[in-house]
Amino acid sequence: MFRQVVAYRWSTDASDADRAAFIVAIEGLRAIPELTQLTFGEDARHFDGNHDFVAVMDFPDFAAARRYVADERHQACIRDHASRVISERVVVQHDWATHEVAGVQQVRLPVSHVARSRDWYVGAFGLVAVDERHEGGALTEATLRHVNGSPLTLVLVADGARAAALSGFSLLALTVANESVLQDILARLDASGIAYGERVAGPAGVSVDVPDPDRQLVRLLVL
Repeated sequence: MFRQVVAYRWSTDASDADRAAFIVAIEGLRAIPELTQLTFGEDARHFDGNHDFVAVMDFPDFAAARRYVADERHQACIRDHASRVISERVVVQHDWATHEVAGVQQVRLPVSHVARSRDWYVGAFGLVAVDERHEGGALTEATLRHVNGSPLTLVLVADGARAAALSGFSLLALTVANESVLQDILARLDASGIAYGERVAGPAGVSVDVPDPDRQLVRLLVL
């Protein structure tokens, strides 16, 4: 696995709209097949002198990274967006996980009704549907991701029998940044009429279980 980390500084004359367009363009790079994982975000501003934005990109190997660089979609991102908003960048590259499992690529979750579960996960947790698969006119898969560059990828697969078998089981756990964010999520669930369990304090942190439409439990975990 080959990883590239790029830290950026904004140009002093870059507008908020320009920066927002750049972030949208970065998200669009996921369509390049050589890019196996992408995480990005703005600096948390805990220290003066930090760069303003970071992107972490994973590729199968260096050759794949070179193909990504040459891809017209990447070149368009540089030409149409990065050149307008970036004044400086620092790049670090390294090979990792060369002799071991590299990480979780995606979670595939069986559901009885893909469209219903897609809409539920979008509304409950702010995920975005980025791909769908149809067979015989029916929606059989939906791929969801988080909008903030998180590596979370959730694939909802039509399989009512397996979904029923997993009712009451906690297959998916989502990390929540802190107690304040957890409260915001629970308030959104309350506003949407989505029920959830009691707060539980354990060795791993505070958790709350949220049953999805098939009663599979999504665990929110504050570490």
